[in-house]
Amino acid sequence: LPRFPRRVGLVTSPTGAAIRDFLKVLHRRHPGIEVLVNPVRVQGRGAGAEVARAIRDFGESTRIGLPSVDVIVVTRGGGSIEDLWEFNEEIVARAIAASPIPVLSAIGHEIDFTIADFVADLRAPTPSAAAEILAADRTEVLARLKQDLSRLNRACLSRLQLLAARIDASRQSALFREPARRIQEFLQTLDRRGEALGRCAIQRLDRERNFLDGLKARLIVQYPARAIAESQLRCRMLKQASTEVLARELAARHARLERAAGVLQALNPHAILTRGYTITTDTEGRPLASVKEVAAGMPLRTRFHDGEAESIAAKR
Repeated sequence: LPRFPRRVGLVTSPTGAAIRDFLKVLHRRHPGIEVLVNPVRVQGRGAGAEVARAIRDFGESTRIGLPSVDVIVVTRGGGSIEDLWEFNEEIVARAIAASPIPVLSAIGHEIDFTIADFVADLRAPTPSAAAEILAADRTEVLARLKQDLSRLNRACLSRLQLLAARIDASRQSALFREPARRIQEFLQTLDRRGEALGRCAIQRLDRERNFLDGLKARLIVQYPARAIAESQLRCRMLKQASTEVLARELAARHARLERAAGVLQALNPHAILTRGYTITTDTEGRPLASVKEVAAGMPLRTRFHDGEAESIAAKR
């Protein structure tokens, strides 16, 4: 249930004693709580359906145009079990269980129990007790607020005292009492650290200079110009040697080529034609090496060094 409800939805008979007891206690303890009454019959045939519909109306208040409530109170005065029987109906129990708003039941006297009491979020023994549960006593609330205010004042005072003590301690510190001396100490510390930084820089420069001197000595020993000159000399020698080798190889190959040309010239069959020899072939150009290859009447072709002549073979 809400600790401080602003609006209560009341489901009860508008003429019963329960509503009077409830409102009397509620407004005495907390007159600022607004009460919205949805009047129903609380006994007799059909009363259970009215109670269930009133509970659903509060749960759907925005849809039907009713103001929203923080809690629903279902209540009625005491009576016999027959008088309270409508609060044992299933329709009432299901409406209470399905309500999206907390439901407080206050039905009959303290000894009376119904199914609605077991389904509700909380049961009050009487309508007056329900009002006491919902409405916090103003005297109790004010007393608690005074206690909270007193604790807050003490906490604020303690915090202020702590801050004041810190301010006093800071005011009495050497920084505030003798600021010039503190500044002079800081300047002296700065000078010492500056001198130390200068010494470190000089030492670092000396190390770097020594390192560069070592590299210079190594470069002098391994001077690249001398290596370049030696490489160039080797290149010239290799070029001259390769040129001589190529010239000798070309001369040898030229001599071999001339010898091969002489041999080819000597073996050339057409060369002998200039010395008076002839070559006889058939009409297809195949040379005839023997008279046995010639038949009577066979066309022949005779090649001289300056031309060809055709003839017919005679009988052998």
